Amino acid sequence: MITKEGLDDQLLEIAVNKEKPDLEEMRSKLIVQGHENKMQLEQIEQKILHILQTSHGNILDDEEAINVLSQSKQIALDIEEKQQSAEVLSH
Repeated sequence: MITKEGLDDQLLEIAVNKEKPDLEEMRSKLIVQGHENKMQLEQIEQKILHILQTSHGNILDDEEAINVLSQSKQIALDIEEKQQSAEVLSH
């Protein structure tokens, strides 16, 4: 289905590409990076859910679970930082 927003995006892409091709390239890279970040966050979520489902006893005693949760938190913070930087660059 064709939407006004979709047509606006296409027109903006054409105009920016003609006037500032480097900005269009950066915009495209940001879109791809945003998608990759979303996929990575979904993988982290699945990993955490798996650990929670398979953990026996107190999860605080499970070193693997603690390590995965710590790594997941750091990755999520890194992705959030990247997304904020991307938002600043896109405005």
